[in-house]
Amino acid sequence: MWISSLDLSKATQGWGNPQADQSVERHGLTLRGQTFPQGFGTHAPGALLIDLGDGARRFTATVGIDDEVGAGRGNAEFQVLGDDRRDLWRSGNMRAGDPPKQVDIDLSGLRQITLVSRPMAGRPTRDMPTGRMPG
Repeated sequence: MWISSLDLSKATQGWGNPQADQSVERHGLTLRGQTFPQGFGTHAPGALLIDLGDGARRFTATVGIDDEVGAGRGNAEFQVLGDDRRDLWRSGNMRAGDPPKQVDIDLSGLRQITLVSRPMAGRPTRDMPTGRMPG
């Protein structure tokens, strides 16, 4: 299941509206020149709570700062939290132009996850492309 097929109206973010399959500014999702047809465009700070139900086994994603931000203009950290806000994964500080990072988390025993984007020093930034939860 692609993250963009979920109800993104539950997302909170620092600016604009969350977008399915496009950036907050309604452009294609692009990380370091690679285009992603599916994904979640958001703006840091932001969060999206996902109730997993019974079928979700893994969460995989590619995260980074969208190329539309411009080199040197933004940075953020991406994080995945599990039940009781347990830290499952962190990207570390990512800057515009950095290579995307891969997320791969075993969801066994979890009821929910929260996808978080946090601005680091400098201008708040956006975009968490291509999240997928294979069933």
